[in-house]
Amino acid sequence: MNSTPSYPDRNLPTGPMSSTLATVKTPEYYKTGIPMVHKEDDNRPKTIICDIDGTLFKHNLPAFNTEENSKLELLPGTLEKFSEWDKKGYNIILLTGRRESMRKATESQLAKHHIFYDQLIMGCGGGPRVLINDDKPDGTKAAFVINLERNKGIKDIDI
Repeated sequence: MNSTPSYPDRNLPTGPMSSTLATVKTPEYYKTGIPMVHKEDDNRPKTIICDIDGTLFKHNLPAFNTEENSKLELLPGTLEKFSEWDKKGYNIILLTGRRESMRKATESQLAKHHIFYDQLIMGCGGGPRVLINDDKPDGTKAAFVINLERNKGIKDIDI
């Protein structure tokens, strides 16, 4: 039995090889109700690019973040979400508008709160951030954006 959903507007494979496909609930799914389809053998881990202030920690004035011993408030669910992402093997890149001169303090603050990551990108400024990425050859979207309300945190994000 073919378990692949039928979408007449999509050119999806059918037959014996169609069982190697899986549906993915992407942002498009939540708008249209139509999931994207990708090959199950693409087991590469996701890369999470996450802001720091207002996303992981309660947002403060930049001057407050300059001291290594600043008491930053970790937003609820942050450690649990990072643990979940780690178990799934995701790459975690932290991105911040904090200046490069604040790297030592930022690294110390992250370590004190047990926030681990693969890369830390500093100095992105406070303006809009735009991610540009190409689609997969089969048309699967390879990049998504989740905008959060400031200081809401990441606990309710399902990636």
